[in-house]
Amino acid sequence: MRISTSEATVEYINPNEPLVISNDADLENAFHFWQGVSGKRYIHSVYSIFTCPELPKANYVLVKRDEEGRCQAVAIGQTSKAVGSLNLAFLRQQAARLGANEIHINVMSHSDEERNMVRLDLLGCQAINGQQPGQNSII
Repeated sequence: MRISTSEATVEYINPNEPLVISNDADLENAFHFWQGVSGKRYIHSVYSIFTCPELPKANYVLVKRDEEGRCQAVAIGQTSKAVGSLNLAFLRQQAARLGANEIHINVMSHSDEERNMVRLDLLGCQAINGQQPGQNSII
């Protein structure tokens, strides 16, 4: 919905619609929201298993994206190593083992407790929806 006045245009955003950041297809697919059982949505950066950078402590969703663009979570967890290359190596190995072609990363939590709460929230939502992704949990 757009309201125009002589001074400005205000656009109201429906919170149930996907966030459109750009018309650029690469940027548009760079982020994905995963919703927890609490109803809270968590933004994740999207990487292929080949383009994912070394990672600090973070939450992740290993994803199998099909040809129509639908995402299926195959594992939800969090990294815990102080060395980013070890976290990346683990995620690539798990993604290959589970058939995931994307790694979705959330680095918005600032402590181990916050990361664990996000992980459990996401796992709870998947369980309620009848999906049981692997619980690689903490590495």
